[in-house]
Amino acid sequence: MGNKINNFSINIFFNAIEKKRSVLYQNTDSMILMLDKNNKLISEKYIVFFNNKISNDGSLELVNKRTDKDFRETINLNLDKIDKNIKKILFILNINKAQENKLDFSYIENLNIKILEKESKNIFAEYNPSINFNNCFFVSLISFVLDQEWNLEVVEEGYKEDFYDFLNKFFDDLNNNSNNLENNGTLFEEWCYKILESTKQSSMLEIKAKYKELIKSFHPDTIQALNLHKDIVEFAKQRFMDIKKAYDYIKKIK
Repeated sequence: MGNKINNFSINIFFNAIEKKRSVLYQNTDSMILMLDKNNKLISEKYIVFFNNKISNDGSLELVNKRTDKDFRETINLNLDKIDKNIKKILFILNINKAQENKLDFSYIENLNIKILEKESKNIFAEYNPSINFNNCFFVSLISFVLDQEWNLEVVEEGYKEDFYDFLNKFFDDLNNNSNNLENNGTLFEEWCYKILESTKQSSMLEIKAKYKELIKSFHPDTIQALNLHKDIVEFAKQRFMDIKKAYDYIKKIK
């Protein structure tokens, strides 16, 4: 893709069959994961979706433009602003409460992704999925991948697995391994600093400030008010407990 064009608009559009149209437009969301060289998230702030519309580095912004007649969302992408650790940007469509409402992508028609040069509005690339996403609750559509230059890849994968399990793959196993590490002082200490987005060189004042920021972000009252996907809520609850556990441990040894 090179460096000549660095500002893009990614437009995602679809129609839904009439009997499921309203509930699909209300419950379908674009989600963008910004991943490092290990295909992991640097932090939750690099998930862009309807309750976190701007990435931590300011490179991605989600703009909702839905109507009663169709689903339209625009993602503005500025490659100049991307965190140097980001190596892949994965674009996903997810249906919230899919099983509860008996929804899947078989009710969606004319799914289309256009990638435009932001200034000229010229179409840089266009993608129409060619496979059937029957019984799929979320789909990975496209990704920007940084090798020597930014390249666009079509992913075209639909998933029937639990969304929490899928999402958790990108979190560097921070939630899954804390209990296994508690008997290993060195590894558990490293885990604690990582959960608190700090290092051994961070002062206790800096760690306390980060702790307050994180605990507020993941507090159950905050999460419940956001009307998030149940799987993200579950992840946030676990992270809240891990933040408290990590901070209590660092206070003892610092």
